[in-house]
Amino acid sequence: RSELYQMIKSRTRMDVLRSLLKKRRIATLDELKEAAGTSSTMTVFRSLKELGYRSSYSHRGRFYALRETMEFDSHGLWFYRSVGFSEFGNLLCTAQQFVEGSPAGLTAAELQTLLHVEAKQSLLQLVRQGQLRRERMGGRFVYLAGHKKQRANQKRQRQEYQASWEIGASPLHEQLSQ
Repeated sequence: RSELYQMIKSRTRMDVLRSLLKKRRIATLDELKEAAGTSSTMTVFRSLKELGYRSSYSHRGRFYALRETMEFDSHGLWFYRSVGFSEFGNLLCTAQQFVEGSPAGLTAAELQTLLHVEAKQSLLQLVRQGQLRRERMGGRFVYLAGHKKQRANQKRQRQEYQASWEIGASPLHEQLSQ
């Protein structure tokens, strides 16, 4: 009998959390705990996992949303008010994905333009972990893929872009403005 009670309680809790997140779109852990009537972080995370959720990459991962309510753009990002969520996960995963997916690597400022958050410390952490490389090019640090062949292609493309910038064109601008 207590197993059945726990199942019903768990279902009810998930329904409450789903309803809250559909109505408000995003919520903090404290708000989710209050709505679920629990002080247990693990209880809330078990329910969120079953519902399918993402935590924000901005605001130190403080906000949560249901995957089903997110409307990702062509970059794999979704913003609700000033809170950013990524298909790729947290800020580290997102930064790595963006650098590796860029044809010419990215500077910290370029990544900040795309993500709307300061990303320099995350980029430096990825370099320290060996996931990305950082090289000075054209007077600025450019973050490049960790894989040697991809990095060589990115460097070549960046050099071509820099040559274009000298004559007034900026092909990288198109990537940043999409």
